[in-house]
Amino acid sequence: MTIDSKPNSRRTVRATMGVALVALNIADVASTRLVLDAGGVEQNPVMRPLLGLAVAPWLVKSVVAAIVGALLWAAPADDRRSEAAVAAVIMFYVGVIIWNLIQASAA
Repeated sequence: MTIDSKPNSRRTVRATMGVALVALNIADVASTRLVLDAGGVEQNPVMRPLLGLAVAPWLVKSVVAAIVGALLWAAPADDRRSEAAVAAVIMFYVGVIIWNLIQASAA
């Protein structure tokens, strides 16, 4: 058995992924706010109607991140597909945040 396959090691990886997901969701909302403050427009059709509500974007992002984190935590320790799926979501958010920062700096 390698360290990588031990349950505690998998839990550490998953906890780290969950924390990263929450942090990236916060960064997404903050960087989107920068774009909007610079005169940009929200491109996400799900989030667009919620932007006028003070806490709605933060609440939606928090709930989604919590659900994904809970599903990842509940997945069997030997199931690498769940980790791969969350890694893809993490990379997506990194791309969105980079895009937001480029858009905010261009305005």
